[in-house]
Amino acid sequence: MTLLFLSTGYPNHYGSLLLIAGLFIRFQIGRRRFNRRSITGVQIFSSYIKAVLTTIIETLLNIVGALFIVAGIINVIIHL
Repeated sequence: MTLLFLSTGYPNHYGSLLLIAGLFIRFQIGRRRFNRRSITGVQIFSSYIKAVLTTIIETLLNIVGALFIVAGIINVIIHL
């Protein structure tokens, strides 16, 4: 199916979608981290477990976002 889709001359937008999704994920995480900061620059959490879980989940999502960005750039370059 993919080979048929690529061979018929239709434009491939997967790379740009991956790039936009990766940037959006990283932007949202950065925004959430910024909004959690106090006047002293320290992130504020209501409990220790929320701090640990939030940090782990955000780190994993940041890695996924970075992989989306890299895959999107590679896909766009390949299909120029």
